[in-house]
Amino acid sequence: MTDAPRLEAALFALTQSVQTLIEETRATNTNLNSLVEHLYTRNDVVINDVVDIKNELHEFKEVFKQQALTADRYASASQAQALAAQAQAESVKVQSDTAKTQAENIRLMIELLNRKQAYPSQTYE
Repeated sequence: MTDAPRLEAALFALTQSVQTLIEETRATNTNLNSLVEHLYTRNDVVINDVVDIKNELHEFKEVFKQQALTADRYASASQAQALAAQAQAESVKVQSDTAKTQAENIRLMIELLNRKQAYPSQTYE
């Protein structure tokens, strides 16, 4: 019977060890559950961030598209202005040529009038 107290002491120590392991297992499970919950929360945050980034990229794409359309309109307007300036330059050249012709005609008329005054009896054609 001398073994009974030793067995009781060993059984008590074993029970305490099991109880400690149970408590540590519960704490570990609680920590794991907390970690899993944190990971799910973090995953939701990442998913929301990805959605936000996709939305922002879509908005940037639309802005860039509008800017490209505006740039095209400016390019078309610039081209139209260049064509108008070219037409005006051609018109000015025609007007200049006309003015030169008129000046030459006036010079010839003055020369003819001067000759008529210098020689009134002659006829000029």
